[in-house]
Amino acid sequence: MPTEANLARSTSNVFGVDEEKVKVSDIKTEGSSFFGGKTYYKAKINGKPYRCMVYNNFATSTAPSCAKPGQPIKDNNPLLQEAK
Repeated sequence: MPTEANLARSTSNVFGVDEEKVKVSDIKTEGSSFFGGKTYYKAKINGKPYRCMVYNNFATSTAPSCAKPGQPIKDNNPLLQEAK
């Protein structure tokens, strides 16, 4: 399961802001952390609220997908992406 620090770091990279500008809360994981699961969390980025999600397993996590409250979160599962 990703830690609060890992989620803040990866979210700051996606948004192009300093890690100190990201506050992570309400972390919830569905599924197995070994075989793969989803981690949902709330993030405040520069004081603005977002809902975010990452796919994770024992070795890695995807980049976060985030949306403003009330908007759907884009599914970033690499297994669901079309082959190019």
